Formats: sequence, C-alpha cells, structure tokens
Amino acid sequence: MFLDQLATLLAVAVGAAGSYASTTLTERTRWRRTQTERWHEKKFEVYARYGNALKEQIWIIQRIGAALGYAHVVDPLELAAGLPLLAEAEARRATPVGVRAARW
Repeated sequence: MFLDQLATLLAVAVGAAGSYASTTLTERTRWRRTQTERWHEKKFEVYARYGNALKEQIWIIQRIGAALGYAHVVDPLELAAGLPLLAEAEARRATPVGVRAARW
C-alpha cells in the first residue's frame, strides 16, 4: 500500500518537474523572440533616422553647390546662408540617438 502511494507521488513529482521545465523553456524562447523583435525595430528606426539626417545634409550641399554653379538644383543656397544650416544638420546627424530622442 505504501509502495503504491510512493509510486503515485513519484509520478506526480516527475510530471510537475517536466511541466515546469517545458514551461520555463517555452517562456524563455518567447522572451528571446520578443527581445529580438524589439531590437530589430529599434535598429530600423535608428537607421532610418540616420539616413534622413544624411539626406538633409546632401540636400543642403547640393543647394550650396547649385549656388556655386555646379549641378542644377531648383533652390540654390548661398554659401554664407548654407554653412550654418549644414553645421546644424551635421550636429543632428552626429547626436547620439538617446540624446536626440530625449530632446524631441
């Protein structure tokens, strides 16, 4: 009689341990997947922001170049007016992401 109860108790303990192990592994996998997705979203956002900052700098440089007689751009920008804009665009591009996000 005691051995029957011991066998049942042992089976319950093994089942509980197996259930705990599988739940822990499942949750760990889900957490890692979620963290990876968040990381990819952040990385995409940072790359997009950096690309937009570069585009802004290129646009200003093209406008300054047009004022100096190079490529044809619709809205030329004189060198004296363009250099401060270029410096501001460079500062925005070079600002670390966390600082920029806190400023906006």
